[in-house]
Amino acid sequence: MPRWGSATGSSGDDPQSSRSVVAKHRRATLADLAEAVGMSANTVSRALANKDGVSARTRDIVAREAERLGYIPPSATATRRAARTVALVVTSSTNVFISRLITAVEATLRAQGFSLQLFVTEESMEVERQTIERLAGAAIAGAIVIPVQGPHSPWASVADDFGPIVAVAREIPGLETDLVAMDQQAAMYALTRHTLAQGARALYFFDEDLDVSSNRDRVRSFEAAVATNQAAVGRVISIPTRRFESRTHPWQPEEAYRAVNDILAAGERPDALLFEDDYYALGAIRALTEHGLCVPDDALVLGYGDHPYSSYLRPALTTVSVPTRLIAEAAVSLLARRIAGDTGPATHRLVGGELVVRESSVGLAGRAARHGATPSAPAEVSG
Repeated sequence: MPRWGSATGSSGDDPQSSRSVVAKHRRATLADLAEAVGMSANTVSRALANKDGVSARTRDIVAREAERLGYIPPSATATRRAARTVALVVTSSTNVFISRLITAVEATLRAQGFSLQLFVTEESMEVERQTIERLAGAAIAGAIVIPVQGPHSPWASVADDFGPIVAVAREIPGLETDLVAMDQQAAMYALTRHTLAQGARALYFFDEDLDVSSNRDRVRSFEAAVATNQAAVGRVISIPTRRFESRTHPWQPEEAYRAVNDILAAGERPDALLFEDDYYALGAIRALTEHGLCVPDDALVLGYGDHPYSSYLRPALTTVSVPTRLIAEAAVSLLARRIAGDTGPATHRLVGGELVVRESSVGLAGRAARHGATPSAPAEVSG
């Protein structure tokens, strides 16, 4: 079978003959040229543009093959300005925040005359690299990206050739680019301060064991808020991430159920359990109930994300609402400015979340009554 399809006149077994069919029957693409020379599309693109870091030998190989195939590189700048498609590269499609973001970004782009092309990396650096290779040289106007976190992000090496990039939720290591994110530190601080105000003194924060900037921000803010009250003690519990083992939702209630059950079985009695995601809170409530503890009288439970079911639990779950629509609108706005030619310094825009107080975190009346004491109010601090 011919490598490039069923074109007549090709031997099918000779790659050179097959590739020559490309030049005769359709315009060769960057992907055609990259396959012909056995290099990545990004390397070929940089060689054609005489970018630094590409050897003279590589440039010569690429130039000779481009001439043989009849490859004519488009003007990247003109192509991007004319393009009306934006790439949205995300780490998951089952994460509630990201699924909402996809919908909001698509609607916002459509209102401005753009279409969306979606790519999902599943938290894999290799898949992210493959995605970038596919996008290299493509007629896209720009990209909105939730990056995979790692010490050497592939986005940093292609930024000069890629067009505008706006990061969402997480920073891109090694690349100073526009960023739109929820103000995780302010939201977590407000959630923790609310918990202290209810009389809680032993606070446990359950966080997914994933080294990303948003997680680090939440942990730092939790610890800072606990430190405002000398009588309070905070503990951070890392729940093993399941993102690399399954494509299902990254936060599973059974993970929190096991973690809370182990803590209670060891004789520990937290006043409050705070969770990185509402899904974790589901498992926690089950574990507390099985140990004969009542929410909120014996222990407060607080989530994060304000998922659709959270207000229907009994007790209804206190949580943080994530402003997904505002994040999407801000990201598209920044990208549209860059596409239009704005070359100003990178902008970091933080969007505030909302503390949604419900039944699961109001008071520790049951515990106070059993111990014959009234919980003391936490020390107040400004801000």
